[in-house]
Amino acid sequence: MNIPRRKFLKSCAATAAGGIGWLSANSEALAAPFADELQRRRSGKRADLIITDVDQFEVEVIEKGEERKRGEIRDFDVYKISTNSGITGYSFGRSHPREDLPRVREMLVGNDPFVIDRYVTQGLCQVASWEHALWDVVGKALGLPVFRLLGGAHREKVRVYLTIVWPGKSDQSDVPFDRQAADIKQFQEHGFRGVKIRCWRPNSMDDVEALKVIRSAVGENFPIMFDRTGQRAPWVWSYDEALKVARGFEEHGAYWLEEPFERENYTSSFRAVGPLEQSPSYRSIVRSSKLRKEVGLRITGGEGDNDTRLFAQYLAHDAFDILQPDGILGGGILVCKQIADMVRAFDKPVRMIPHGIHGLPLAGFLQVAAFSPTTDWQELVMTTPGVLPQQTLGPGMRLLRNKEVFQIEDGYMAIPQGPGLGLDIDGDALELYRKRDA
Repeated sequence: MNIPRRKFLKSCAATAAGGIGWLSANSEALAAPFADELQRRRSGKRADLIITDVDQFEVEVIEKGEERKRGEIRDFDVYKISTNSGITGYSFGRSHPREDLPRVREMLVGNDPFVIDRYVTQGLCQVASWEHALWDVVGKALGLPVFRLLGGAHREKVRVYLTIVWPGKSDQSDVPFDRQAADIKQFQEHGFRGVKIRCWRPNSMDDVEALKVIRSAVGENFPIMFDRTGQRAPWVWSYDEALKVARGFEEHGAYWLEEPFERENYTSSFRAVGPLEQSPSYRSIVRSSKLRKEVGLRITGGEGDNDTRLFAQYLAHDAFDILQPDGILGGGILVCKQIADMVRAFDKPVRMIPHGIHGLPLAGFLQVAAFSPTTDWQELVMTTPGVLPQQTLGPGMRLLRNKEVFQIEDGYMAIPQGPGLGLDIDGDALELYRKRDA
């Protein structure tokens, strides 16, 4: 349909003034409550949908006398936002200090849940599990999943890879190569299409030897990623050491090497010293960029960063092939949308594959995977060898009515299609398993 320019500009001005974007009150696609809300805003009236309370608590999904099984996730942090309309938003996020709750309450209660960007700029990006719960409110008010609100095309599933950490020494030096190969082979036989393991062994070339054994077991076309996470590893690689290991990984078909160098807190250093060149992060950016030029192996990073300006610098300096913001630690769903848009705007062969999580918090991460056209993997972290992800998810399903929501088939996980984050929460189950304050 062709729209006359004057009419088009008039409609743009009207929607911008209302803060509602491209939606029209005449659109039959709008949920009725939202059409009413848009009309109220255009008439200058206060929004009717108001946040009335916020609550943060923990649940432990276990019955009396029941034993915990290896690899299961039974403990969840719950973030709950109540509204005057009866709509309740939930997220099962990462742990945030309870000391932050009064500030969150002051920010949100009595206010409009739709103005998420305002709250993000006020600091909610530092406790973004609350941001996920806000999106759950907004999606339920509109009757749409979050990824559709943010312009994502209809997408039903995403390929998953398993980040495997063996029990024992954190550097995995006590895990024989053939055991790693056998465990990964088992996941492959259950239909999974890629894994990531640590490369922390004291002799860094031992992880190249491990790759050789694993590659022999799983074949040439099975993606094997390596996680150095330089900030958490026992020591920081020199550039020469990183280059040597990366070339070994490349020779034997590794899929990527994650954060080969140390990671700095760019957010604080940016504000303290100003120019990037004076920031502690700059050295890592320069070295990552140089390493990318010397090897054909993909270099990835960004899981610990919480500043969109840093991701812009990664793109400007060609630091990474894949950006990995965390869906919560990175600032939340809206921040991930901003990073995904930057990836496209820079027009480079770079993808955004966010840092992962497991259990019920996956709901928000899967919404990110659904709206980002460059995201073709979802990470399932801390997968226990010998335990399938479906078993890890099992206890959390007791808190949901739509227990099929995280179906995994042939290495792909279903993306929740229901309103908001897509979880139909069983309120009675939440109260049953809620941990009571001592």
